[in-house]
Amino acid sequence: MKILALSASDMEHASSVVTGLSSLEIEKLSTREGPFPGTPHHRLTMAQHHLDLVKNHDLSDVKAIYLDTFGDYGLDAVRSYSGLPVIGAGESSLVVARALAPRFLIVTVWPESMRFIYTERLQSTRTGDACAGVIHVKRQEQSPSAILKETRAPQGQLKSEVLIAARKAIRDMDVDAIVLGCTCMAGMHQDISQALPVPVICPSRTGLGFALGAAVCGWRQSDRLTPRK
Repeated sequence: MKILALSASDMEHASSVVTGLSSLEIEKLSTREGPFPGTPHHRLTMAQHHLDLVKNHDLSDVKAIYLDTFGDYGLDAVRSYSGLPVIGAGESSLVVARALAPRFLIVTVWPESMRFIYTERLQSTRTGDACAGVIHVKRQEQSPSAILKETRAPQGQLKSEVLIAARKAIRDMDVDAIVLGCTCMAGMHQDISQALPVPVICPSRTGLGFALGAAVCGWRQSDRLTPRK
């Protein structure tokens, strides 16, 4: 793997960044005990669940926090409480999509009843002007467990539906990039990316990449976002 850097300096700092990657540890906290954020009320409850997990965890050695969910539940609250760089999968993916393409589309496995999540993230990140829309490939309501099971099937029908929707959007809507609308779609990212002629942004990979960058590069959050103690 190679990064091409164009620089007028000798970039002596580069060695410290690369060294930091080799010594980085990823600690995972499970969020499965929280409610499924299928309504605005449950989204708020899930945000509180994320905040409680962080409050009850030792942050002394933590350099960055990553929320592995497109909805970024509790993002601002966790930032305010922890004082650390907090990266959300949704926020980072939308920012990257706008940087890579003038016009992108979100394709998600969640039903239209959850459109409020994408509306809020687009408004918060101010990327809505570059978004051609949100396509929900599941037209019928299904249980979250059933949808998650489908996303993990290597040759499942769900992946085919995502590909069909993405190809149609590229052809008919002048779309230059596809954003997968859930971190649960990470397992199908490689196949979809190889099958499409435009960039495909995986929120789980993108968000984690930002969090790694924040930790290795020593990002600091502004004190204005953290209550004075």
